Formats: sequence, structure tokens, C-alpha cells
Amino acid sequence: MSWRDMVITPLISGGILLAAGIVAWWLHTRFGFDSFLTFVAFFILQTAFTLVVLKILRVVLPMKEGVYSYAEEPLAAFAWNLYGYLCITHLNLFYDKILLPIPFRKPFFQLMGARIGGGIVPISGQLLDPHLITLGANAHIGEDALLTPHAVTSDNRLYIKRIEIGENVMIGAKSILMPGVRVGKGAMVNAMSLVATDTEIPPCEVWGGVPARKLRTLHPEEGAAKGALSDA
Repeated sequence: MSWRDMVITPLISGGILLAAGIVAWWLHTRFGFDSFLTFVAFFILQTAFTLVVLKILRVVLPMKEGVYSYAEEPLAAFAWNLYGYLCITHLNLFYDKILLPIPFRKPFFQLMGARIGGGIVPISGQLLDPHLITLGANAHIGEDALLTPHAVTSDNRLYIKRIEIGENVMIGAKSILMPGVRVGKGAMVNAMSLVATDTEIPPCEVWGGVPARKLRTLHPEEGAAKGALSDA
């Protein structure tokens, strides 16, 4: 950690909370909000302010694909740490499906910068660094699946690369997709699989295992959803 993490990060985090608290207190005194409504207003405000700050970070300090370290790219490493800290501390409850039902997770992740296609895109898993993830139309992210566009290497370097999921893709429950994974249109990843870094899954193929490998090719009349029932 650098001095930026020890000084700037708490200042930004505390500034968001302070701003939300001041506005919530103004609403309390101006409109007579009771304690519960004041708390709800504070929660909504700190969420909104956090989303604005994250958007500013993505514009001012965009996290591009590559390998980073504090020794060589201290500002880039700090930006990633700050972004992750704000997500974990200020938006953690929104990653919980109890607070944020599945129908609302698509717009939430879009606000976080994810590129998500049309149609119904149920997201039952976790999208880390959503601004580095693309989900095609009608893709399906299974229960507790994890898409992580970043990884820390054995020599303490940060590896960042986009994850791209094509149209009509099904990612099985509890699967993990590492940085740089690309899944072609109509393909499927079986439940509890680990798709290694930079793996490219061609369209209409079923992959599974640890690490994931090709199991079979879907026939033209089959869809990913049908394949999920027969191969899960």
C-alpha cells in the first residue's frame, strides 16, 4: 500500500459519507423526516454519490487492460485499489440478491459500467469490476458464478483484462471466469467450472471442469439453455 491508499482513499470515502449525511440531515430538518426515513435517505444518497465518484474515476483514471505494480505504475494501482474499496465498503449490500433482486441487477451493473445486451439477462452471480465485463443479449449468469476481470499474480502484480460473454451464453452455477475469458455465442460453461485466464470458448461449445475444457459441441437445434439441463 502507498500513502495514497492511507490518505486519499479514506478522505474520498469519508467525503462521500459526510456529504450524504449533511443532505440527509437537511431533509430531516426541512421536511421532518423521522429516523427511519432519514436513514433511508442517507443510504440512497451515499449510494448515488458513490456511483458518481466511480464514474468520475472511470473517466479520469481509466483502468486499461495490462499488468500493473506499485513499483512501476503506482497511480494505476492506486486507482484500482480505490475503485475496489469504494465498491466493497459503499456498495456491498447491492451485490446481495436479497437487497437487490435479480430483475434489478442488470440495470445496477450497467450503472457500474458493464456493457449488457438486450433481452432478459439474469445475473445470479457476481460481476467484479463490472466496467470490464461485457454480457451479450439473453446471456445467463448462474447462481454464485464469479466473473473476475482481475487477478493478482504470484509476484504481486495486478493483471487486468476484459471478460466478454456472447449472446445466449449460459454460465453455470458456482463457476469462475478469470481475466481475459471470451465465451462465444450460444456456448455454455458447466456448473462449478474454472475457466482459466485468457481462455477463448468458441460458439456453441460446452465446456466444464477444473480447469475447464471442451466437452462437446451443441447441435444447431440445441440452445445453451437446453444444453444446461442435459449437462449440468
